[in-house]
Amino acid sequence: DNVRESVGEHTLPIPPSTAASPFAIGVDFARHEDYTAIVVLDGDGRLVAFDRLRRVSWNRIESRVTDLAEKYDRSTVAVDATRDNKIVSDLENSRLDVEPVNFSSKKTELIDNLALSLESGELTLSSDAPELINELEVFEYDMTDSGRVRYAAPSGFHDDTVDALALAVEAKTNVSTGEIGAASLDLGTIDTLEERGRSGRGRR
Repeated sequence: DNVRESVGEHTLPIPPSTAASPFAIGVDFARHEDYTAIVVLDGDGRLVAFDRLRRVSWNRIESRVTDLAEKYDRSTVAVDATRDNKIVSDLENSRLDVEPVNFSSKKTELIDNLALSLESGELTLSSDAPELINELEVFEYDMTDSGRVRYAAPSGFHDDTVDALALAVEAKTNVSTGEIGAASLDLGTIDTLEERGRSGRGRR
């Protein structure tokens, strides 16, 4: 299982002084009963900070994102800009390096890139972020009637931290290469999703 193979035992947060820069931050904003999830990766793809916020004000969320971006200096912050959130423009106006991402339209690409990063061993997660590990392990895909891949958490589960990690990988990829590469990998195997998905549902 690529998720468990990617989990280290380091304690979070890791001080910036002992981590590799530049840093990449992914932020998935809460919707309804979901959580706002924040993931920070260092230049080596190691998870160095992780946070989940629920039922807090936008000011509190903005403050937390800003604090982490300032703590982990030289960071790019990829945020879910699917909705016209005032917080996105506020973060852009706070001198942070913000990368707004329309998650709804790019979700398949973002999750595919995350899958590739896990498959190739480019990420080191932490057992100190059990919510992230659990969400990754139950995250699944299915095929629509039109043959397209659809990613989602099972009913009763959340995928906020998975989305935040995918955004952090997006930010890291842009910092490293300046471009995004497309991949078609299941989070647990190197087979293409289209080939695996024709038999029904899939899970890592």
